[in-house]
Amino acid sequence: MISGAHYSAASPATSLAVTSTPWLKARRVFPVHIALGQMDVGVQLMYSGILLDVTELKGHESALVDARDAANPANRAKTEFLANMSHELRTPLNAIIGYAEIINMETFGPLESPEYREYIGDIRSSGHHLLEVINDILDMSKIETGEMSLSDGDMDMPKIVASSLRLMDERAAKGTVRLVNGGF
Repeated sequence: MISGAHYSAASPATSLAVTSTPWLKARRVFPVHIALGQMDVGVQLMYSGILLDVTELKGHESALVDARDAANPANRAKTEFLANMSHELRTPLNAIIGYAEIINMETFGPLESPEYREYIGDIRSSGHHLLEVINDILDMSKIETGEMSLSDGDMDMPKIVASSLRLMDERAAKGTVRLVNGGF
């Protein structure tokens, strides 16, 4: 057995592949991949082998590990920033939605103009949409930190599609795109 080697074999009797380090090349140690195979030639068994210098491959592997390790702190900082910023945005947004609901219920008196009722409805729906976006950002932060678990559940697809079309309708019209509800 070769020290520090990784072995894999499709069939132990016919072939063997090994990745190892203890080979000398110009008086230096270098990693190699060794493939050995057994051939049945008539009544005689023959063996063949190939040694492949995998120095460059190991260098690429090491560079990828280093890049991943360098990116992890930045990724954690981004996740923490998104979580903190999302919480900071939710507080005033909940106040806006709450005030919009109070106005919509005409708690302190009637809304004289029908346009105001429409505007307050727009404020409420936009606030709820923004809150959903912020919650999605928080969910992404939880997914990245492993704090989110998935669960099966029913979804009201017609409602989701209608809501999506309503949100994208104005932007689509500006871009001369026509959105069509294809059956929901």
